Amino acid sequence: MTLVTCFAVAGCSSPVTVATFNIRMFPRPDTDHAQVAKRIAAVDASIMALQEIGDGRAMAAVLADASQRGERDYRLLLGPCGGDNGRFTTAIAYDAETWSVVEHIGYPDMLPDGHCGRRQPGTLGVFRNDQGKELGVLSMHLPAHPYNFDSRKVQWGRVLERVAEAEARHDAPILALGDANSTGFRGEPAEERPFVEGLVEDAGRTLPTAELSCTEYWRPPRDDGPFRPSVLDHVVAPSGWKDARVWGLCERLDCDPTDADEMDPEFVSVSDHCPVTVVGKL
Repeated sequence: MTLVTCFAVAGCSSPVTVATFNIRMFPRPDTDHAQVAKRIAAVDASIMALQEIGDGRAMAAVLADASQRGERDYRLLLGPCGGDNGRFTTAIAYDAETWSVVEHIGYPDMLPDGHCGRRQPGTLGVFRNDQGKELGVLSMHLPAHPYNFDSRKVQWGRVLERVAEAEARHDAPILALGDANSTGFRGEPAEERPFVEGLVEDAGRTLPTAELSCTEYWRPPRDDGPFRPSVLDHVVAPSGWKDARVWGLCERLDCDPTDADEMDPEFVSVSDHCPVTVVGKL
């Protein structure tokens, strides 16, 4: 039997790793920029959706550090409503060795004509590789806390609308990734998981992150108990994107509740959220 390499087959493509990472209120006074760069380099995603970016210049410097630590040339696309040391925004990091930017749009309140608020829910980047194949990433950040479930229900509909619009414009796969603040996946409200899974399925898409055990750790205020795992970060993708994996402290702690004296140091120095990756082919 003769083995044929991918390079010899027209239309054949190598796997692409896409990630999402909420870098908590980047940068906080206790954020270790070198550790953030080290974590990004270890994940080694081709494109990474980012959330809670408060300082775009500092984030670009971290990406330059991550590039030197690995084999990437990371560049940053910021949402237009933040990243200026005053407001947090969503963003996208991409490997310029592989991708060129075709489209970059910010969606305040996830609406095409929305207005900037305290935090921007969405940033879209569409990219093209040297084979002419395109891939889109919508970095999303939905409202936090169980009491904002009704607001998240509205935002989920807008996410899927923006994804469908981008796919129609580009005839290319578009993924929505980010901090969906889905407290109901391991807690309350209990109806959140079936709502999200049903909405994604009805849209003809998949939720490869649905079975992850955790993507973040938290502890209620004035609670001396263990830090608790939660599932807040998700990837909405066309069929064929799979192998969802959680990295960093979530992987090391095996998503188990963890006492404060045993908590992973990256919880303070990097983020309470963990990077999440999925893999697919174009």
